[in-house]
Amino acid sequence: MPGGKTFTLAALLCAISHVQHVLGTSCDPQALNASLSDNACCGDTAYNNRTQLCCEGEVHSARSAYHKCCGTQVYKTNIHTCCGGTLLSNTRNDRCCNGTQSYNYKRQNCCNGQIQTGGSRYRCCGSQTYKYERQSCCDDQIVKGGSSYRCCGNETYRYDKYTCCSGQVVRGGRKHTCCGDKAYKYTTHDCCNGTILPGGNDYSCCGNESYNYMTHECCNGQILKGGRTYACCGNQTYNYETHECCNDQILPGGQGHGCCENTTYHYRSQGCCGNATKTVYSKTTHTCCNGNLLSGGKYHQCCGSQLYNSKNRICCAGKVKKGGQYMRCCGDKTYNYRNQTCCGTKVKEGGIYRRCCGNKVFDYRTHSCCAGKLGLGGSGHYCCGTEPYKYGPEACCGLRVYTRATNTCCEAKVKPGGAYHGCCGKNSYNTRTQTCCGGKVVAGGSGYGCCDNQVYNYRKHGCCRSQTYNRTTESCCKNKIIPGGTNHGCCGAQAYSYATERCCYGNLVPGGPNQPCCGNNQTYPADTHTCCGGQVKPGGSYHACCGNEPYNYRTHACCGTQAYSRSSHTCCLGQVVTGGTNHTCCGSRAYNYQTHTCCENAVLSGGANHRCCGAQAYNDNTHSCCDGQIKPGGTYYFCCVAQPYDYRTHRCCKNESYDESTHSCCRNKVIPGGENHGCCGSGSYDRDVYTCCDGKSLTPSGPNHSCCREQAYNYVTSTCCYGKVQSKNDTCSSPY
Repeated sequence: MPGGKTFTLAALLCAISHVQHVLGTSCDPQALNASLSDNACCGDTAYNNRTQLCCEGEVHSARSAYHKCCGTQVYKTNIHTCCGGTLLSNTRNDRCCNGTQSYNYKRQNCCNGQIQTGGSRYRCCGSQTYKYERQSCCDDQIVKGGSSYRCCGNETYRYDKYTCCSGQVVRGGRKHTCCGDKAYKYTTHDCCNGTILPGGNDYSCCGNESYNYMTHECCNGQILKGGRTYACCGNQTYNYETHECCNDQILPGGQGHGCCENTTYHYRSQGCCGNATKTVYSKTTHTCCNGNLLSGGKYHQCCGSQLYNSKNRICCAGKVKKGGQYMRCCGDKTYNYRNQTCCGTKVKEGGIYRRCCGNKVFDYRTHSCCAGKLGLGGSGHYCCGTEPYKYGPEACCGLRVYTRATNTCCEAKVKPGGAYHGCCGKNSYNTRTQTCCGGKVVAGGSGYGCCDNQVYNYRKHGCCRSQTYNRTTESCCKNKIIPGGTNHGCCGAQAYSYATERCCYGNLVPGGPNQPCCGNNQTYPADTHTCCGGQVKPGGSYHACCGNEPYNYRTHACCGTQAYSRSSHTCCLGQVVTGGTNHTCCGSRAYNYQTHTCCENAVLSGGANHRCCGAQAYNDNTHSCCDGQIKPGGTYYFCCVAQPYDYRTHRCCKNESYDESTHSCCRNKVIPGGENHGCCGSGSYDRDVYTCCDGKSLTPSGPNHSCCREQAYNYVTSTCCYGKVQSKNDTCSSPY
């Protein structure tokens, strides 16, 4: 780095070696200096992390990226999976649960870290399994259902027939959605302010009414004639392809037009200019500068409040200067950028390919400007202080340029030696034949490291604090050399054989491979026994702990601290109760959900298609629950307060149902007037014959009619001027 010190990897590692020696670490960090040998520490042992693995303090060969550790073993991830220190074959049906237990995924499931009976056709519901083709999981409870069911709170419903609205199951399946606590078919109806109205595709809401937005518009809460190319202008509609809305007045215009006060203009060829009063002007003949209209259009631009022709003039620092196509500003002066350059505020000779270096101009293709000084070397050159250099074959050391092939930079000083050279303090050395120990260059290159300023072959030996040892026959434990070596690890200050012993929480215990620890003083064979509560108990494969006892999770489950048979019992509120297959809980009791229903913690007769209505069960195919009472009327029925109604033909108006083909609901009252009728105040009206203005006045109307306050008018021949209808030929004047 220019102006700073440059340290090589070798110098940094020598510093690390000194720190580790002081701290008493026996792994030799100097070995990290060799690119083809040991470059990391495994406990007290140095190893090459490109060809080896460190597994719980042991070094193993690993020839590819697929090799990983599983406890003290090495495995290939494309062949095996590590689960709780045990290797599982990827080609078999075994999977890992919570990283600690293996299970057969075709016959079991891992739920919340627990292995449960199941398989590929089962899913988890909390810590239990259920068959998703016939059951569902709602709020961590298994309930009747299946792939055609959805959850609504803690109960299920068939989504092709029902919908969940406000936590209640209501009639209406596919293509239905909710309007408050009711469902409606969104292809034929709309929900407007909590009321279901005829509508569907191409319909939207206008207050409490629905309308076809392909033929009408909603303006300020009123449904007016319109369509796809119409928009609102106050309480009127207009075709925005042919007209504009300016200050709530409909004026000729359309696409490409804008408003200039009460007039329209074409914004490509015209403009709107003015401050207090605006006027339309032609861009061909005039230009607007700071709200003032000035003579001069095409090629003219503003320079403050002045107008100038950009073909032969230029605006510099708010003043008009002689210029043209190739002229630019340099402060308040002009220059031709083809043969001149602006340096600060001074114009210099030299145009394209020129740059400034202070007050001097140079060709950046052949020269560089370094710290205000010009030097040879253009594109591809960098600066080292005031000197340019070519990046790649050259480098910067302090403020001096050097050749990488023949020199090295050590502590910001150029030293002899290029390739295969490193730094040892201020000096360079050949890393193939020499080693840096304690800041001194000594004989011994690749494969050698330092141990307290002594050179040693780290391929065969290790460094234990300040002493070397034979890694084949000795180990370094707690900074002491003791008998051990290959296939041995450290357990505190003791060395042990991986083949016959295990280190359990700092204690050396008899036990070899595949024998995990149980507490800190014993091991056990994992294929025949389980460790529960710090004690070894019979039960190996397919066993887990329930309290302090093992159980077979293929046939049993755990309820608190008690195991139970899934086929005959169920766990309810932490207690084991009678009732296994097809049973679930109703409070503290188990019941068969295929034949019974649980309502307010009471088990009642009625399974499939039954729901709760308070403390009673009912068949929702034939009945409905309205206001807490069971009433006749199942499929296609909604509740209108306490009475069910067929939503295919009727609607609910406050507390009364009505036939939507003959009646309407206006201000919560049922009145005559059905299809194509709307509400105007408290009465209904035929939208094809009348127009409702101000929500209270009915006026006969026809095509192209809109409202002018309380009066309907034909907006093709007339206009609404400040609340009064007048001819479009008349001038609209403000009465104020």
